[in-house]
Amino acid sequence: MSRKIYLTIAGLLCLGVLALSACGLLGGPAETAAPTTAAPVVESPVPPIQETPTGPPLSFLDAAGAREAAIAYLRARYMDQAPPAGVAWTEEDTTPQNLVGSASLRYTSGDWVIDVQYPVVAPENLVYNLDVKNQVAGFLWTGTVKATDGVVSELSAVIPAQVTPTPTATPTPTPQTCSDEMDFVRDVTIPDGTQLQPDEPFVKTWRLRNTGTCTWTVDYKLAFSGGEAMGASQEIPLPFPVTPGSEANLSVNLIAPTTPGEYRSEWKLRNPSGALFGLGDAGDRPFFVEIEVVQGEGELQLGAPDWRDPLDDSRFWFLVNEEDTEFEIDDGMLKMTSRRAGSLDQWGLATRPALTDFYLEATFITGEECSGLDRYGVLVRAPDSNSGYVYGFSCDGRYRIYKWDGENYQALQEWTSSGFILAGPEQTNRLGIWLEGSTIRLYANGRLLAELEDREFDEGRFGLFIGSAETDNLEIFVDEVAYWLLD
Repeated sequence: MSRKIYLTIAGLLCLGVLALSACGLLGGPAETAAPTTAAPVVESPVPPIQETPTGPPLSFLDAAGAREAAIAYLRARYMDQAPPAGVAWTEEDTTPQNLVGSASLRYTSGDWVIDVQYPVVAPENLVYNLDVKNQVAGFLWTGTVKATDGVVSELSAVIPAQVTPTPTATPTPTPQTCSDEMDFVRDVTIPDGTQLQPDEPFVKTWRLRNTGTCTWTVDYKLAFSGGEAMGASQEIPLPFPVTPGSEANLSVNLIAPTTPGEYRSEWKLRNPSGALFGLGDAGDRPFFVEIEVVQGEGELQLGAPDWRDPLDDSRFWFLVNEEDTEFEIDDGMLKMTSRRAGSLDQWGLATRPALTDFYLEATFITGEECSGLDRYGVLVRAPDSNSGYVYGFSCDGRYRIYKWDGENYQALQEWTSSGFILAGPEQTNRLGIWLEGSTIRLYANGRLLAELEDREFDEGRFGLFIGSAETDNLEIFVDEVAYWLLD
């Protein structure tokens, strides 16, 4: 019997047993039993960049077939920078013990690692989640593959710049005949119109594509070309080379002006000969950042909370103690530990009663190691221990909210970058979520990130979660949790 069929039967049997809490798929554990509430959640990274079929429709791909479909897509898009085709892969089952409802496989070949995660569902509904990595080359790609037709969706990609061999010196140097051109790809941080406080520091990052024939070496510079400098240096050397056809994230450190108003800062690149170039056919248009400086703390003026827990002890929480995840009180904070990179979201519920309309805020502090899609956040309006809305931050400064009904993952807002979220290790972030009727508002450090509508869960309990994509023994500390009831 194949492993997929075995897992499917196991999941169906689990659903049919009356002792549901033993499987963790439906309902929460009895509060008189072991104080653990944890559930697997299907991993899903950043918003889809594009969706491209890799070939003729395939009938119900298995995990290895999904791997090959992703490799074919990557070879077509990134050529020699992608994993090699036609090589032998070693398969390892990385599914956590006693985990029902989802499975994980790891394929390795040389320096390449491909992790495949998928829920145990009917084949016609199956979507594989893939992480493709080569740490030596600096390649990191995430995406999905549909089992029904082999359609590949790219969700995020970090593609290394190709190394250009140093030419052999010749007695008579020839003049450079290559061209400097670029395309704007997207704003990685601080979308145009972002509101900031006076004198608030921020990092603006643009993703640019080198469409010329010259390699942008470290002798190229980001150059301020107009508008408001916002405290930045006039020129900033590129931190790494960018070869023709490659994309790169280029950043400047800025400070919002003191006076409220709308501001724009314009930038181009300067080549080693001193010539400026930018966007457009003539290369004369800058890339830029536009912000609005506003006075005050924003719209949240809620007064004292209706309930607040400084987390000096665990009296309001079920503490998770599983193979991959542990919650414990440590020096006046709740410490959440995810022991294994690639683990799924796991959460522990509070013992507080169900809430309907409220604003909840939790203060998180990232540990000494925290990167990429390592993540943390809250579960809210949970009707039981294995469903509800899940809102979280990633360690690279993104946010996401999805809903989980015990079997199915549905994104309401996929991973999206925000300059209001402090990225990296040893950072403090206040995560807030407003739920009033069908309205859901997402906050980071008191700043509104997004507003959306959904009616599936109208009441439930809340909890905290952690999930690791990159880091073994990821530690996230929770300093305080509070909520305000909305009339």
